[in-house]
Amino acid sequence: MPKQDTTSANPQPAPPTDLGPMPLSNAPGLALAAVYGSLAQSTGLLYQNAVAAQQQQTLAGNVLAFGAVLQSLARTAPEAKTAASSATDVEAVLNLLKSLQANQ
Repeated sequence: MPKQDTTSANPQPAPPTDLGPMPLSNAPGLALAAVYGSLAQSTGLLYQNAVAAQQQQTLAGNVLAFGAVLQSLARTAPEAKTAASSATDVEAVLNLLKSLQANQ
């Protein structure tokens, strides 16, 4: 009995982009696949924009809360504040506002 040659290469299938003529019965499935892909991409962009907006709102809320704490501290203990710490607090608020503006 002769041995089979196992070293020869098997013929390679055609790449998926080279489909050649396709039967008409595949058209609805391909159209639905294209619609599904478009819907998936649109949904991804929707959630990406929602997360970005939420991050901006969180940063704005943090800036407002920080400002409220500074005002509260300034009213409750004005004698405890020094000019140096006051300047540092103002710089911190300005830095937070700049970061908020940069993220928009």
